Amino acid sequence: KANKEREEKEREEAVRKRLEKERLEREEKLREEERIRKQHELRDLTLVQRELEKYNRFVSTEEIAALDPAARRALILEAQSDALRAKEEESRKLSDQAKKLDYFTRALRLESAEVIAKNYAAQVEKDRVEHEKKNAELVEALKAKHAVDLAEKARLAHMQAFRPAFEKDMVAAQRTAFDREIAARKAAAHKKRRNEAIEDARAAYEDELDRIERERLKERDRQAKEERDRIERENHERLRREREAEEAAEREREAAAERKRKADAEAAEKKRLAEAEAAAEAKKAEDSRYKPPS
Repeated sequence: KANKEREEKEREEAVRKRLEKERLEREEKLREEERIRKQHELRDLTLVQRELEKYNRFVSTEEIAALDPAARRALILEAQSDALRAKEEESRKLSDQAKKLDYFTRALRLESAEVIAKNYAAQVEKDRVEHEKKNAELVEALKAKHAVDLAEKARLAHMQAFRPAFEKDMVAAQRTAFDREIAARKAAAHKKRRNEAIEDARAAYEDELDRIERERLKERDRQAKEERDRIERENHERLRREREAEEAAEREREAAAERKRKADAEAAEKKRLAEAEAAAEAKKAEDSRYKPPS
């Protein structure tokens, strides 16, 4: 009887140790699964954090962990939208600065044109006054010369025989002086017309430059808008693909964990049943061998 009790205690101790070992193994497995889960969670939090940092939004992993997946995606979209608005605002400021610079440039250009026009008008007026002065001086000189000629004619009245030849030379000289004066006036008029044509061409050139600059700024703004739209579409598409991949990976992890949990539970149950059956068989065999004294 003492041997039977000792053997019974040994079997019970063996079963207790086995159960304790199985409990420790289950706890170790749960700890390992928890460690892997935390690693995955930390990786996901880090991915979200890095995505936010790309848009200058700095959030701690603790704050991200407090959000569910939908709130995290909303936070990323909000950061992306803020970054796009900031970029558009910077682009708008640059455009405003360019417009102001263009305005100041045109203002300086117009101011310079006005100064040139004033100087030109002053020069024209000065030339006109100088021309009138010379004409008056020429008239006075011609009058004086005419008076001298009349006096000389009276003095040389006895020389009438030489008059035709003398008058011919004088008329020729006067004709030459008149032709020179006409030529000078034509040259001045031609120069004036040429200067006016140059001014008109310069003004047309400035207008064309202004038009080209306006077209360039308009095209730059259009290309910038197209680029912003393209980046926004690509970011939305990338986030959608990442979100779908993350959800698929999460579903796969959950399915794998569920399959493993079921397999482990089935294996443990089979083992437990086998051991219970073995223990029952052993006890039955032991009972059949043991015959208590009468």
